[in-house]
Formats: sequence, C-alpha cells, structure tokens
Amino acid sequence: MTRGLEHLPRLRAVMLAVGAALAAQGTAWAGTTVDSMQAFGSWALDGVAAPMQTSDYSLVGGGPNPVDVLVFTGSGTSDVGLHSYGSTSGNFGSRSSGSGVYDVAGGFGIAMTIQNTSATAQNATFNFYITPGQVSNYYTALTGTQYVESGLKFDIQRDGTSVWGSTAKLVSGAAGTTFTQGGADLYQGSGRFYSIAGGSYQVDLGVIGAGDSINLTYALDTWAKGNAPAGAGTLVPEQTFVVPDQWVDFCGGDCSYGYGFGTFVAGETVTIPEHFVPGMPGSSHASSGDPFTVDFNDGSLNLNSYWVPRTGQGSIGVSFSNPVPEPATYGMLAMGLLVVGAVARRRRAG
Repeated sequence: MTRGLEHLPRLRAVMLAVGAALAAQGTAWAGTTVDSMQAFGSWALDGVAAPMQTSDYSLVGGGPNPVDVLVFTGSGTSDVGLHSYGSTSGNFGSRSSGSGVYDVAGGFGIAMTIQNTSATAQNATFNFYITPGQVSNYYTALTGTQYVESGLKFDIQRDGTSVWGSTAKLVSGAAGTTFTQGGADLYQGSGRFYSIAGGSYQVDLGVIGAGDSINLTYALDTWAKGNAPAGAGTLVPEQTFVVPDQWVDFCGGDCSYGYGFGTFVAGETVTIPEHFVPGMPGSSHASSGDPFTVDFNDGSLNLNSYWVPRTGQGSIGVSFSNPVPEPATYGMLAMGLLVVGAVARRRRAG
C-alpha cells in the first residue's frame, strides 16, 4: 500500500521547514535613508582665491533641502561661473566654467544607507541615469605656458570602495589639445568639444545580508581652470561636433531652483564654419548631472514628479534580486534530502 506524507510526521515536518526556508528567498524588501548631502564650490580670479561655499544637509543636523551653491562673478578681465545643487527627492548636477585667469571647482555628493529588510541575503543593483553634459575648451590663441582645462568625475562607492566611476579631462595649450578619460566611457567628440552621452546605467552592489545595511555614496565633481588672458585675433578652423539626445527642463512649480517639467530633444550634428575671432580670453566649461531617485523593489515606483525616463531607460534606484540562501537554509535542505533518501531506501527494502 502506498504511504503518503501524512504517515511520516518527521518527514513532513522537515519538508515543510525546507519549503518555508526556500519561500523566504522570494520577495525582497529594502529601505533607504539619506544621511547627508553637500553642494560646494570654490574659485579664484586673476590668482586671488575666494572662500569656499558649501550648502549642507544631514539627517541629524538638518539643513537646506535642496542644497544649492550658485556663483557668477567677474573681475573685468576674467570671469567664473559655477552651479552645484541636489535634493533628496530630485536631481543633482554641477557646472564649472570660466575665462581669462581662473580656477573653478564645484560638486555634489550624497550619502545613503541602503538596508536589506528581507529575511535572506540579496544581491543589490543600483540603477541610475546620467544627463547629457560636456567638457569643452575655447580660445583664439595660446602661447608659452598659457592653457585652458575642463574636467569632471563621477564616483559611486559602497562602504568607501569605488564600484563605478568615470572621469574626463580636456587640456589645451600652445602645443594643442589633449583629451583623457578613465572608467566608464560616456564621451563622444573631438578637438575642443566632448559631449557626455546621457543614458541609463547600472552597477552591481554585491550581496547585502539579511537585515544588513551598506553605505552608498554618489558624487560628481566638475572643474574648469586656465591662464589665458586676451590675445591677438585668430582664424578659427571649421569644427564639427555632435550634440547628443538630451532632456531639457522647464521651470515649473519652483522657479527659484529651476525645477519643473521638460521635454526630450533629439541630438544633431553641428558644423561651425571657418571664421575670424578678435582676441579674447580663453575659456572652458564642464557640466553634467543625474536626475536620480532611489527606488526600491517593494511594489511601488517612486520616481520624482519632473523626471520620467523614456521607454527603454528603465527605473532609477536600487533593486534586490537573486536571493542568496543563508548557510542554515542549505543545511536544512540537505537534511530534508537525506530523510527523503532514507524513506526511499526503506520502501525498496520493504
């Protein structure tokens, strides 16, 4: 006579426990806390440095939210401009630019605690979208030690260790222009203009244990500097560059920070014909950003109200997947399989 599991209380209990343990590997839940944010900017005009400006927010101490540093100033012969900003529920960005004799640096950084509140270890992925930007230099003539430079750096870290990044630097001097980059390749262009192609990216954050937390930091730094006072006029050769697809924000509900709705603008190739330019200071510019929002795979989509990714870009945030069984789960499964094997042998022997 065939005997069912109801006649094997021990086997039934083991298999139920194994089933419960494996079921715990299912839906992942997560929580996030923004611990701190900072926007900053520093600059010098004609060799004279100004005090650094910062705008800080922290969970414990409070502060402005959004954080924002905005400076546009000049000396008559040189100029600087910078804007660094960010919000716990919006986007962030940084822009540095100048002309003449100048040194400008700006940036934004955010630190978040990411917690796995599920009953099992989970693999975490950070999904994000970078907005189009650029590094560019402009000058009519550079001689001797004169130069202009623009650059930027993205850096994402888990618990103090970099897990994704990208850098670009464009330097022009009397001998010509050199472009260097490192990390993720986000750039296209040539000569004195390189655009940053906006798009969706993701980085594997690795395993986060059941109930454990990690610290995730995301920083963007931009800089522009040069020693290029006005010189003689020059003939500028024809230049062709590509303007990538980009999202253009319109000032909406809060015009004081430029936040609002926007539209998608398709990219195009632009050609500037050869032309003569009177002597003027050299300049450079670097900018980019990220309309980030930390989303968790908890059944809700928490995109900010003024950024909706286009089809194919995916969601923006942290998601958990591929549950990693705890050692105890493996042990329980092994015990269950041993019991099943023993029962099978007894039935064959009978």
